[in-house]
Amino acid sequence: MVAAVLTACEPNVAPIHNEPRPDAYFVPRPECMPPADLCSITCGNGVIEYCHEGPVPGGAGCNYYPRQEECEGNETRPCTDLGYLNAPTYYGGTATCSACTLDESTCEVCPPTLQCVTAAPFEISGGVVASGARVAIASYNEGLAIFEGTTEIARVALVGTEDVLAAPNGWFVLAGDTNFALYTVGLDGQLGAPVPLNIEYYAVAYGGGLLLFVDAEQDPNTGDKHLYTTILDTTANVTVPRTDLGTISFGAEFAVTSDGTSFSSPPTDDYSTSAPMAPTQ
Repeated sequence: MVAAVLTACEPNVAPIHNEPRPDAYFVPRPECMPPADLCSITCGNGVIEYCHEGPVPGGAGCNYYPRQEECEGNETRPCTDLGYLNAPTYYGGTATCSACTLDESTCEVCPPTLQCVTAAPFEISGGVVASGARVAIASYNEGLAIFEGTTEIARVALVGTEDVLAAPNGWFVLAGDTNFALYTVGLDGQLGAPVPLNIEYYAVAYGGGLLLFVDAEQDPNTGDKHLYTTILDTTANVTVPRTDLGTISFGAEFAVTSDGTSFSSPPTDDYSTSAPMAPTQ
């Protein structure tokens, strides 16, 4: 019987012979040797256990990873003990044990010397946009959290939040997983009906009742990258069709702002422009 030749790209073996032979053999690489303390953690047995988990099925390599329970039973810990590198993460409160994991939701995140508020958990993955005396904090997965000072006004559930723009009486929000829609959100958190948008964009700005969308595309004939703008009103009607503003470098970054009377793109290494607010032909 002739054994298969082992190659260096096989993650779980180390080749020691590169020619076929009847008794070809191999030894595992060191990181592929199962440690003595393979995981068999039992949550609720009163013992904080430490062990190693095996490789992720289908993952690359064969490393084993350490795992340890955070807590056991009815254990509690002062939140101030949960700092990282001697820097406090929390300033008060008590963390409780839930399913052998510390529940830190009641920990106090506000320093006592600052004007601050501890709110319910919220994944912040977008911007903080002011409208009047209130601010909207954006999350791609959760929508908006609206505050006035340290008082929480509302939570607005909206999945796929991409951009939040200040409006006279609240905000415009662009959201969606595959197809974007435009929403209005009032200062009280009231969510308006979605207005479908058939547009792709890299940047957007609002001003004077109009929305300017910026996108870029490569010219199939010349290979150059061009910058385009499209202006819509707040009901998604196109007031200025998609306009080619010229070439930009492939590494260029761009944004767009509005002062209420015009749109402008801050200068980059190779590009700056402005566009009129009023509809043009």
